[in-house]
Amino acid sequence: MAQSLYFNETCDPVDLMLCSPYYFDPCDCTKFYQCAQNQLRMFHQHCPHGTIYNHKTWVCDYPNDAICQTLRPWERCNVKESRMEQLRSICFKSIPNSGNTGNSDPNTNGISVALITQTILPTAFGVLVFVIMIGLVINRYRDRR
Repeated sequence: MAQSLYFNETCDPVDLMLCSPYYFDPCDCTKFYQCAQNQLRMFHQHCPHGTIYNHKTWVCDYPNDAICQTLRPWERCNVKESRMEQLRSICFKSIPNSGNTGNSDPNTNGISVALITQTILPTAFGVLVFVIMIGLVINRYRDRR
């Protein structure tokens, strides 16, 4: 079986015979693709926890140093509107459904893992720490009375 010479899950279709070493994943800020020309393949790579792929420096970087909108990461792609819609469709197909609501709008069918790990969990953890600290302060105040 012949393998396709093109890979479509990056911003622009990639010719595997002539590809650059790295491409960012338009669907997830924490992932990127590494091209292996000699194997005519792309390898899906993950950044270490707490980092996102910086497509300008080709390394995983701290979120403050690399820009990626976790809710709509495909918007980093500088492509025509038709390709943007294709990428958006690819990204929403890769997001697991959180339950079939019968709604055909892909914006409401699932939650991105990147959204959970980069936005929701840190916010919830911060709120929890704040509540615990307030509880400790109130408890200490009561003990002094």
